Amino acid sequence: MVYALAMDQPKPIPCSSFTRVCFWLYYSYAIAITMHGVVLAFIPSYRAVTEFMMPYQGWTAHTGYMGTLLFIRTGTINRIRTILGFMVVQLIVGIGDAGLAPPSPTGNPYLDHDPIRYGFTIVLPMVWIVLFIICWKREDKRMRSLVIAK
Repeated sequence: MVYALAMDQPKPIPCSSFTRVCFWLYYSYAIAITMHGVVLAFIPSYRAVTEFMMPYQGWTAHTGYMGTLLFIRTGTINRIRTILGFMVVQLIVGIGDAGLAPPSPTGNPYLDHDPIRYGFTIVLPMVWIVLFIICWKREDKRMRSLVIAK
Protein backbone atom coordinates (compact mmCIF):
# COMPACT_ATOMS: atom_id res chain seq x y z
CA MET A 1 0.00 0.00 0.00
CA VAL A 2 2.75 2.45 0.94
CA TYR A 3 4.72 1.49 -2.15
CA ALA A 4 1.74 2.21 -4.38
CA LEU A 5 1.34 5.65 -2.83
CA ALA A 6 5.00 6.41 -3.41
CA MET A 7 4.63 5.54 -7.09
CA ASP A 8 1.87 8.12 -7.48
CA GLN A 9 4.06 11.04 -6.40
CA PRO A 10 4.69 13.59 -9.17
CA LYS A 11 8.24 13.84 -10.43
CA PRO A 12 9.95 17.18 -9.76
CA ILE A 13 10.26 19.39 -12.81
CA PRO A 14 13.86 20.48 -13.37
CA CYS A 15 14.55 24.19 -13.59
CA SER A 16 15.60 25.95 -16.78
CA SER A 17 19.26 26.28 -17.75
CA PHE A 18 19.17 30.06 -17.13
CA THR A 19 18.01 29.50 -13.56
CA ARG A 20 20.60 26.75 -13.08
CA VAL A 21 23.38 29.13 -14.16
CA CYS A 22 22.04 31.82 -11.80
CA PHE A 23 22.04 29.33 -8.91
CA TRP A 24 25.57 28.20 -9.78
CA LEU A 25 26.89 31.78 -9.88
CA TYR A 26 25.11 32.76 -6.69
CA TYR A 27 26.12 29.73 -4.64
CA SER A 28 29.74 29.96 -5.86
CA TYR A 29 29.94 33.58 -4.74
CA ALA A 30 28.09 32.80 -1.49
CA ILE A 31 30.54 30.03 -0.59
CA ALA A 32 33.56 32.20 -1.42
CA ILE A 33 32.38 35.26 0.55
CA THR A 34 31.29 33.13 3.50
CA MET A 35 34.64 31.34 3.61
CA HIS A 36 36.39 34.71 3.49
CA GLY A 37 34.18 36.31 6.13
CA VAL A 38 33.81 33.51 8.63
CA VAL A 39 36.32 30.72 8.31
CA LEU A 40 39.47 32.48 7.16
CA ALA A 41 39.02 35.38 9.57
CA PHE A 42 40.07 33.09 12.44
CA ILE A 43 43.42 32.18 10.87
CA PRO A 44 46.10 34.49 12.36
CA SER A 45 48.20 34.62 9.19
CA TYR A 46 45.11 35.75 7.25
CA ARG A 47 44.81 38.94 9.30
CA ALA A 48 46.64 41.10 6.73
CA VAL A 49 44.21 40.04 4.00
CA THR A 50 41.25 40.70 6.30
CA GLU A 51 42.56 44.18 7.15
CA PHE A 52 43.09 44.89 3.46
CA MET A 53 39.56 43.78 2.43
CA MET A 54 37.64 45.26 5.39
CA PRO A 55 37.31 48.83 3.99
CA TYR A 56 35.88 47.37 0.77
CA GLN A 57 33.54 44.67 2.07
CA GLY A 58 32.76 45.76 5.62
CA TRP A 59 31.78 43.61 8.54
CA THR A 60 28.51 42.30 7.15
CA ALA A 61 29.39 41.34 3.57
CA HIS A 62 28.88 37.63 4.23
CA THR A 63 25.83 37.49 6.52
CA GLY A 64 23.04 37.24 3.95
CA TYR A 65 25.01 34.81 1.82
CA MET A 66 25.77 32.60 4.81
CA GLY A 67 22.05 32.50 5.62
CA THR A 68 21.14 31.24 2.19
CA LEU A 69 23.75 28.50 2.50
CA LEU A 70 22.35 27.46 5.87
CA PHE A 71 18.73 27.43 4.73
CA ILE A 72 18.91 25.76 1.32
CA ARG A 73 15.43 24.51 0.46
CA THR A 74 14.22 22.05 -2.11
CA GLY A 75 12.29 23.20 -5.12
CA THR A 76 13.26 25.94 -7.53
CA ILE A 77 10.73 28.54 -6.41
CA ASN A 78 11.46 27.89 -2.72
CA ARG A 79 15.18 28.41 -3.31
CA ILE A 80 14.51 31.64 -5.20
CA ARG A 81 12.27 32.91 -2.38
CA THR A 82 14.91 32.09 0.23
CA ILE A 83 17.63 33.88 -1.74
CA LEU A 84 15.37 36.91 -2.31
CA GLY A 85 14.49 37.12 1.39
CA PHE A 86 18.09 37.04 2.53
CA MET A 87 19.20 39.49 -0.16
CA VAL A 88 16.54 42.00 0.92
CA VAL A 89 17.89 41.70 4.47
CA GLN A 90 21.44 42.07 3.12
CA LEU A 91 20.37 45.20 1.23
CA ILE A 92 18.79 46.74 4.34
CA VAL A 93 21.93 45.99 6.37
CA GLY A 94 24.07 47.49 3.58
CA ILE A 95 22.02 50.69 3.55
CA GLY A 96 22.34 50.88 7.33
CA ASP A 97 26.08 50.29 7.02
CA ALA A 98 26.32 53.17 4.55
CA GLY A 99 24.55 55.44 7.02
CA LEU A 100 27.04 54.59 9.77
CA ALA A 101 30.12 55.42 7.68
CA PRO A 102 32.61 57.73 9.41
CA PRO A 103 33.02 61.07 7.65
CA SER A 104 36.77 60.77 7.11
CA PRO A 105 39.41 58.03 7.06
CA THR A 106 40.43 57.06 10.58
CA GLY A 107 43.51 55.03 9.71
CA ASN A 108 41.94 51.95 11.27
CA PRO A 109 41.13 49.41 8.50
CA TYR A 110 38.25 47.99 10.55
CA LEU A 111 36.49 51.39 10.68
CA ASP A 112 37.31 52.93 7.30
CA HIS A 113 34.82 52.92 4.44
CA ASP A 114 35.94 52.89 0.83
CA PRO A 115 33.49 54.08 -1.87
CA ILE A 116 33.74 50.61 -3.45
CA ARG A 117 32.15 49.20 -0.28
CA TYR A 118 28.72 50.36 -1.44
CA GLY A 119 29.12 48.14 -4.47
CA PHE A 120 29.48 45.11 -2.20
CA THR A 121 26.85 46.10 0.36
CA ILE A 122 24.15 47.76 -1.76
CA VAL A 123 24.64 47.27 -5.50
CA LEU A 124 25.53 43.55 -5.49
CA PRO A 125 22.49 42.50 -3.40
CA MET A 126 20.31 44.60 -5.73
CA VAL A 127 21.80 42.80 -8.75
CA TRP A 128 21.06 39.41 -7.15
CA ILE A 129 17.51 40.54 -6.32
CA VAL A 130 16.82 41.64 -9.90
CA LEU A 131 18.41 38.50 -11.33
CA PHE A 132 16.38 36.15 -9.14
CA ILE A 133 13.13 38.08 -9.73
CA ILE A 134 13.74 37.44 -13.43
CA CYS A 135 14.36 33.75 -12.64
CA TRP A 136 11.18 33.61 -10.55
CA LYS A 137 9.06 35.12 -13.33
CA ARG A 138 10.59 32.79 -15.94
CA GLU A 139 10.13 29.69 -13.80
CA ASP A 140 6.57 30.66 -12.87
CA LYS A 141 5.71 31.18 -16.53
CA ARG A 142 7.39 27.88 -17.45
CA MET A 143 5.51 25.97 -14.72
CA ARG A 144 2.19 27.45 -15.81
CA SER A 145 2.82 26.45 -19.43
CA LEU A 146 3.65 22.88 -18.32
CA VAL A 147 0.44 22.66 -16.29
CA ILE A 148 -1.64 24.02 -19.18
CA ALA A 149 0.02 21.60 -21.63
CA LYS A 150 -1.01 18.61 -19.53
